[in-house]
Amino acid sequence: MQEDRTEVRPGAWLWSLPFVYAIHIADEFFVGTGLYTWVGELAPFSAGSFVGVNVAIILLVGVAAFMARLTHGARFLAVAVFTQFALHGLVVHPAFSIWAGEASPGLATGILLLLPLAYLGFRWASSALPPRSIGWGVAAGALLFASQDLWRVMFNVLYPPAA
Repeated sequence: MQEDRTEVRPGAWLWSLPFVYAIHIADEFFVGTGLYTWVGELAPFSAGSFVGVNVAIILLVGVAAFMARLTHGARFLAVAVFTQFALHGLVVHPAFSIWAGEASPGLATGILLLLPLAYLGFRWASSALPPRSIGWGVAAGALLFASQDLWRVMFNVLYPPAA
C-alpha cells in the first residue's frame, strides 16, 4: 500500500520557531532561580553559558527554518530541529522534574509549546522527504540534542559557573 506523501504547506508557524524557542528559554531563565541554577550540581553552568548555548540554538533554529522554506533539500535540517525540540520537551524537563521531585523551569512551555510545534513541523518537513532522509534528519536531531552538553562545556570555559 502506497503511503500518502502529499505536501503539507507551512504556515506562519514555521517562522514562529525561533520565537517559540525564545519564549521557552525565557521560561527556563526567569522562572524561579532559573534552570541553570535550579539544576545545580547535576549540570552546573553559568547564566552566561546558558544564554550563549541558547542564543546559538535560536540562531541555528532560525537558519534551519529559513533554509527549509527556501529549498526542498534543506527540509532535512527542519526534521533535525523538530526532533531536537521533541526530545527536549519529552526528555529534559520531565527527567529534571522527576529527579528533583518538582516542576523544572521550562517544563510547561516545553510540553505546551515545543511538543505541538515539533509535531506540526516534523509532519511538514517530512511530508515530501524519502524515508532515508527522514531517518538522517532524526539522527541529526538526536545528535544536536545530545551535543547540547558539549556546547554547555564550551560556553562554561567562556563564562565559568560561580563557585
